[in-house]
Amino acid sequence: MAITPVRGGATFSQSLNFTANLQNDISAAGVTWTASGGTFSSQGNTGRDVRRSKRFRHVTITATSAADATKSATATLAVTDLTGVTTYHNDLSARRSQHARIRADNYQRQDRHVRQALFMCRGRRYLHSTAVGRQSPPSMEQSTNVVLVATQHDSVYAFDADSNANTCAPLWQANLLDSNHGGTGNETSVLSSGPTALVGNGFGDINPEVGVTGTPVVDPSTNILYVVSKSVSGATQFFQRLHALDLTSGNEKLNGNKPVVISATVVGTGDGSSGGQLAFDARNEHQRPGLALINGQVCIAWASHEDHIPYHGWVIAYNAATLAFVAAFNTTPNGGLGGIWMSGAAPAFDSSGNSFSPPGMAPSPAPTVMEIRS
Repeated sequence: MAITPVRGGATFSQSLNFTANLQNDISAAGVTWTASGGTFSSQGNTGRDVRRSKRFRHVTITATSAADATKSATATLAVTDLTGVTTYHNDLSARRSQHARIRADNYQRQDRHVRQALFMCRGRRYLHSTAVGRQSPPSMEQSTNVVLVATQHDSVYAFDADSNANTCAPLWQANLLDSNHGGTGNETSVLSSGPTALVGNGFGDINPEVGVTGTPVVDPSTNILYVVSKSVSGATQFFQRLHALDLTSGNEKLNGNKPVVISATVVGTGDGSSGGQLAFDARNEHQRPGLALINGQVCIAWASHEDHIPYHGWVIAYNAATLAFVAAFNTTPNGGLGGIWMSGAAPAFDSSGNSFSPPGMAPSPAPTVMEIRS
């Protein structure tokens, strides 16, 4: 007797099929299903578990042979009302990284403190992964929990978080530099270390290349992942783009299925300005902080690579439904430095849409207060 899958995760509004595989069931009597906390919408060799409204940490699913009650198998299901970790440290207002509700997180529980990973993949990234519950990629016959990972090679991957196979085969992969994602055909990620580095001073603050650095943000209501890429063409033309990717396929979903090339200009005479105008510099601005989704807008912040002048602190907002430009804020329009670093964290917002972000290195640094309104 065996059950497939042997473990899984879901929220209260979702269901998951379990299948019992019997050997030598000569009488074809099938199985009887029981659960420590869930209910079944059907019986037979396939049982569909449907959660009640009660909060369960784990549900144990048992299939018992109807012909021989001594033969049974069990599976474990993690049930939660947390639908996913869709933004940096899970929490828009405080970024505490706390999980007040048990996660459907696809680790085999060994005890309270030790968990065993289902699979491991190696790659170079400087950001936090995001996770969403129960998606239905075209490559899957049924829905599954998904882990989303972006890399410095300007790639985004979706992995089956329920898989127990020791493989790194993704559900889908998006190359943010190909023509389907706005690339011009000869773009690469940006070399960032050594004597031929194209950003910073060659020390490699991000080593050896820069692509996606800021943690993406997911809107679960529209199944869109927002992510910023950085690239270069011919060692002289630099791009930063805001992408809106479909969670089920990795395809561009908004703005005519094209990303937005990030640009902005404010009035100012600071470092790098010209004629009283200060333009966003796609080469020198480092999109280190995580992205934030607030009041229907995607908010993105920047600092520098290795304090290489000229640079400023920028915050630029785009409409989350259309990718239309909304507003831009510069911390030092008549000076320089003042980058919004956040150590990789995403800006936090209170219930009124106010964000408090401390710029660093400016001649007179002070907390920056921004208000994002719908």
